[in-house]
Amino acid sequence: MGFLHRGCPITRFRLHDQPTPEQLQDATAALARNGFRSIDTLPDELAVGWVSFDDPTDSEWRTAAPERLAHLVWALRLDKRSVPAKLVDVRTRLEVKKFLERRREEIREKVLIPFASKDEKAEIRDRVRASLLSQAAPVPTMADVVWLSPADAAQTEIWLCSTTAGIVSQFTTLFSATFGLHPFLVLPWVPRPDNAEEWPEDIGKRFLTWLYEHDGGALDVSGTDVAVNFEGLTIANEAGDVVITAVTDENDSDEIKQGLANAMQVRECDLLLNISGDCYKVRVKGADFALRVEPIFWNLDREDPDGSFADKVLSLERLFHVWDNLYRLWLIQAGWLSAAAKGAPIARLSPAVAVERAAQQALTEMGAEKVEKTKTGFTATFKNGDTMSVIRGGK
Repeated sequence: MGFLHRGCPITRFRLHDQPTPEQLQDATAALARNGFRSIDTLPDELAVGWVSFDDPTDSEWRTAAPERLAHLVWALRLDKRSVPAKLVDVRTRLEVKKFLERRREEIREKVLIPFASKDEKAEIRDRVRASLLSQAAPVPTMADVVWLSPADAAQTEIWLCSTTAGIVSQFTTLFSATFGLHPFLVLPWVPRPDNAEEWPEDIGKRFLTWLYEHDGGALDVSGTDVAVNFEGLTIANEAGDVVITAVTDENDSDEIKQGLANAMQVRECDLLLNISGDCYKVRVKGADFALRVEPIFWNLDREDPDGSFADKVLSLERLFHVWDNLYRLWLIQAGWLSAAAKGAPIARLSPAVAVERAAQQALTEMGAEKVEKTKTGFTATFKNGDTMSVIRGGK
């Protein structure tokens, strides 16, 4: 999907490590080394590679460099051959019949009934599929990539214009192979590894359900007025089965409220967000936070594509900043995050975990250079070589 379309899906990434100046200077060459290679004359089923943001046939960046303003932009191209399963079934049946006819002619005694074994049928099916694939033209799929301010560690974020799981997986693999950097998904409710067990799996749905409570109202998000209006939503029960799908209006509000009162949750929804006069249509799924966003008042000016590109980047940056703070506001109100905490969300801890954290912090404040967790507690090592052991439930 194209970034310069009015509405497009976006998967957000950040990087574990920042790129070096040398990596950024070599970006065009790195992209070209992993550029798309056509399989039109090859029997391959799938081809994946980078192409120019402006020209899906340019995998060497001859028409335009990937640098645009302070950002890097390009596209992921996937060409895939496929054959309908029904067609393979029909052709396989025909080939099996021909195989049996030939075998019948080879059997002298007509009393014997010719048959094809399971392995023989599988072999015939494989040949049929390979033959049909060789005749099928590969179908291209495009997904634009926008790497925001790659030289700015505080601002950098990567947007992939797709939320399809297969495309996201291909992107992360190819990006790592290209730049030697490892992107990770920006999912606001992903916990830190040390408290993963504390977070419920449905926390995204809880957030959307809370957001529906403010439908038709306004919220103060870090000093920014945000009006929330639901245009549609899907409500599911605890098992995840869809129970209610509705376009929100006065007629269906009672049904929705009754469903939510019975412990159902908003699974996905269509929102209209007004952020101090800037309006956005947002489609969001609670399970994986897959987003489709559309700045309503943004338009592509074909005579000034760079200006349009910059306007959309700024518009989406504002949306994502407010969206993340909106989620943070809910975390604080729901008690999952301290109002004074900064950075990654911190879950509420069980008493046992809280005691362990307090012990680790106390040892560090005492001057321990290293605190290691053991089966019975902790061992702290100090600058002078002394060690101290702390046992759970003791000293």
